[in-house]
Amino acid sequence: TIANEASLAVYRANSDVIAGVVWLSTLDGRTTDICMARSGKQYTLEGEPVGHSIPFNGGPPAHWQCRSSLSVKTKTFRELGIDQDELPVGTRASQFGTVPADLTFDDFLKRQPEGFADEMLGKGRAELWRKGTITLSQLLDQRGNPLTLQQLRARYQN
Repeated sequence: TIANEASLAVYRANSDVIAGVVWLSTLDGRTTDICMARSGKQYTLEGEPVGHSIPFNGGPPAHWQCRSSLSVKTKTFRELGIDQDELPVGTRASQFGTVPADLTFDDFLKRQPEGFADEMLGKGRAELWRKGTITLSQLLDQRGNPLTLQQLRARYQN
């Protein structure tokens, strides 16, 4: 908590070059619904969602033993007045090896065998996700709390 709060303070102090933050969730079989849903989501430096509605809730750690962290979203070279193309995306670690740095948990899960998603989400929720009935972001309610399979079916299966 202290490390993330200190990082946010540094990011805010450098808002001339930093546009916001990106939630990075660990890409493995122990990641919680709370962090899966936030994986790759962007927020302003004030913690406002950018292009989604999942609350920041102070940022990581989101729960006990949370392994998520924040990464900066820097302004583009052109936003900084530099006529230069952006650098290519780097890489990051996952349970199954190196992956592109911008890979979300949703994209990570799509690359895994069907049984992996069943184990992570539970068979019923994994089926809803595979069919496209729900997204990983919809695993949470408006406050950022996980929904049960029964709640998801009531909300999204009409």
